[in-house]
Amino acid sequence: KPGRNFGRDRRKQFVRPKSDRNPIEVQREREAREAAKRQKEEEERKKQARTQNYLKKVKTVKPAKAVTKVDEPVIVEATAQTEAPKTVLGKIKHWLFSS
Repeated sequence: KPGRNFGRDRRKQFVRPKSDRNPIEVQREREAREAAKRQKEEEERKKQARTQNYLKKVKTVKPAKAVTKVDEPVIVEATAQTEAPKTVLGKIKHWLFSS
């Protein structure tokens, strides 16, 4: 389709060939890229130093020994059967506090 490459061809028109570029401008751009690269490397080095300092201060916790399960006999308590409440207040109290 002819319309697909329209934007790409148009962008190529506006890019100046390297021979037309100012050598001083090219040098400044290169120095700016190098300075940005050095700054990024310095930030990465500082981040690594902070991480190492943190890891040096933090105590490493060793995992606890696994607990062995012991089968103990289960004691079942008989629940005391209470009489059903006879008054309205007793019934409400029983309804509220029974689980």
